[in-house]
Amino acid sequence: TDPRNYERILKVCLALGVSKVWDVKPIAYKKMSARNPQEEGNVDELERRLDVRRFETPRHFLDECRDLGLAVWATDLSQRAVALSTAMHGWSVACQGPEATKKDAAGIALVFGREVDGVTQTVLDEADERVYFPLHGFSDSLNVSTSVALILDSILAG
Repeated sequence: TDPRNYERILKVCLALGVSKVWDVKPIAYKKMSARNPQEEGNVDELERRLDVRRFETPRHFLDECRDLGLAVWATDLSQRAVALSTAMHGWSVACQGPEATKKDAAGIALVFGREVDGVTQTVLDEADERVYFPLHGFSDSLNVSTSVALILDSILAG
C-alpha cells in the first residue's frame, strides 16, 4: 500500500492493541504529493512500538504462516468469499471441537490488499478463508486502512 495508508494501518493496530504487523514488500509505492507529504518519523516511531516484519514476496509470507500454523484469511470481493461473521463463527466452532487442529489454535493471519487491486492471486489461491466485510449502500469496497480498522474491531469485539 502507499506510505500514507501504511502509516494509518500502523496507527489502527496500535490503537486496537494488535502488536504484530506483517508487511509484504509492495511492487511499487504511490508517489506522495508535495501538498500531502508523509512524515518519515511518524512511521519509524510506530514501527518501534509494534512488532513489524517484512517479507520480500507473498510466498515468503505464506511459508511463514504455514510454519507457524496460522490460518490465512484474505479479504476478497469475489463470489468465493464469505461474510466475516460467518468465517468467525466457523473458526470459533472449529477451535472448540474435538477435531481442533494446531492451525485452529495458533491464530489467524489477516491479509488486506489495496482497494485498487486487492490481495495477490497467490495469497487468494492459498488462503484458508476468503472474507468480506458487508457494506450497505452503493460502495462495495473501502480504503485499506478503513478496512483494517473495521475488520480488526469486529474480530476483537467478537
